[in-house]
Amino acid sequence: MLNKIKKVLAKTPMTRRAFILWGGLGLAAIGSYLFYFIMARMLSVEEYGLLYSLIALTYLFSVPN
Repeated sequence: MLNKIKKVLAKTPMTRRAFILWGGLGLAAIGSYLFYFIMARMLSVEEYGLLYSLIALTYLFSVPN
């Protein structure tokens, strides 16, 4: 199985970069899930609501015009 993946990655630099990007996005998604899970366990309902509101505002203001 690893040999097949190596052959696909060796074909073009673009496929190699795409797999690296895909892996990075997967790790980021896992990290995000863990962050929200841990924060939900550590904070009270009010504190978690405040945290989520601040994160939503950060997302809102980070979108370019």
